[in-house]
Amino acid sequence: IYISAPDAINSLEDYRDWLALLIRHEYTHTAHLDQARGLPAALRRLFFGRQAFSFPHLFQPLWLIEGLAIDQETNHALGVGRGQSDYYAMQMRAEVERGLVSLGRVSGLNRDWPGGQAYLYGAYFYPFLRETYGERAVELWLKSYSYNLIPFWMNPTARRVWGEDFSKVWRRYQAWLSARYPVLSPSSAPSQLLTDLGGPTYSGVLHENHLYRIESDGHSIARLIQQDLTTKSVTTITSVAYPGPFSVS
Repeated sequence: IYISAPDAINSLEDYRDWLALLIRHEYTHTAHLDQARGLPAALRRLFFGRQAFSFPHLFQPLWLIEGLAIDQETNHALGVGRGQSDYYAMQMRAEVERGLVSLGRVSGLNRDWPGGQAYLYGAYFYPFLRETYGERAVELWLKSYSYNLIPFWMNPTARRVWGEDFSKVWRRYQAWLSARYPVLSPSSAPSQLLTDLGGPTYSGVLHENHLYRIESDGHSIARLIQQDLTTKSVTTITSVAYPGPFSVS
């Protein structure tokens, strides 16, 4: 949890009151993951107490968990939250252009670029549900999933609530994203590929024809590098234990 507000573009910059947005997001997790009905609620209440297996919503893909919190942090009228941000829309448009990932891929905590795909794909899933299956689609999913004692009981829950397997819902979601974020005409401005290593998206800093950026591919220790934009040469300045914003000085 970042107590201090962001001071650079990192997807969290659309806020009015930073702590209000932060608490709304994290409290959504509390209210969401605490839900239990039927047998899980009975086991919690009568036999075993608040053990992990009595929390059905813990056992679902991360993108469903984070997506709901992003959905609740977002306010389109106030311009608040990641669900309405141009930064997220830009990343999703790039996903559509490259080819949207499969349900299994996004559910598996991959290391693909952009880092945090679970957040990105989860952010738009709940608006998609309301538009496609009706205003109560999210509410019905949450209530129905609260009865599940079997972890990751996705398809039976989807069939109960929406009448379709989750794989078919995902295909509908991909079509919805493709229609909402169509590929734009290529820019006339020249482009330059800086890296093919992928990893998280940390904002770089330009200074005297050099780009300073943090390179973190998820396999090795992150490093701060200096990249000459003329010769394309890369120099490692130092390893970085905790990647984040930095100043060139």
